Amino acid sequence: MIEWYQHIPERIDPVVFTVGFFSLYWYAIAYMAAVGVSGFFVWREVRGYLSFDRYIDLLFNIVAGMLIGSRLGYVLLYNFSFYAAHPLAIVWPFDTATGAWIGIAGMSYYGGFVGVLIGVWLFVRQYGVAFWKVADAIAWCVPMGYFFGRIGNFLNGELYGRVTHRAWGMYFPGADMGNVVLRHPSPLYEAFFEGIVLFGVLLFVRKRYRFSGAVAVAYVIGYSFLRWWVEFFREPDPQIGLLFGWMSLGQLIALFVCVIGALLWTLRTNEKV
Repeated sequence: MIEWYQHIPERIDPVVFTVGFFSLYWYAIAYMAAVGVSGFFVWREVRGYLSFDRYIDLLFNIVAGMLIGSRLGYVLLYNFSFYAAHPLAIVWPFDTATGAWIGIAGMSYYGGFVGVLIGVWLFVRQYGVAFWKVADAIAWCVPMGYFFGRIGNFLNGELYGRVTHRAWGMYFPGADMGNVVLRHPSPLYEAFFEGIVLFGVLLFVRKRYRFSGAVAVAYVIGYSFLRWWVEFFREPDPQIGLLFGWMSLGQLIALFVCVIGALLWTLRTNEKV
């Protein structure tokens, strides 16, 4: 039984089907599920003060900010030298040498986070809605979508963890250049902690704290802390490795954002912003 479990990633075909040069990946379906589920619950939160047309505008800003921000965040933070030499690769889904469809790979969560912030800010500025009211409505729904996104990473065989000798490790095809070693299934860790656990924390905050911005700031703190912790089990990006010999770039950013979140929490509870 344990051997069957450990080889699950090797049994998963990340491609649902292929038609000509186009391939539909399970990751894309998971991404659409993430947007759909989160978007549905955001609508339930904002329908009391936003018309459906304005909600669609908000959703467009969120999705556009997420996609553009996450892509640019990856380009700037994780592989700038490559994309500076090959700028077309930022948006071109074909291999420039062979012409084969390879998709657009490489997204940064924190780049997407900044993109969503900008999108929401532009929306509230245009329609005169309170920023923290909208931010709270969005924040507690994000872990629902994040759960599906990380399941998509797992089905895509990516963002696998570091080498482990624990029985719950898994074999990820293509991770070790022919070597067969167990690795932490870190996308599943993230789906559980940054999806399910964080959702539970935000439900508690939503009921316990009533000040404007409580859920949004709790999300920033909770996600950043959990991301920092879970990344101890995740394989760092090979082009960057570990900073200071023990911490990934994602962990460094998570610590910085967590501190900002703690300061915001103090300010919000004192009603100074």
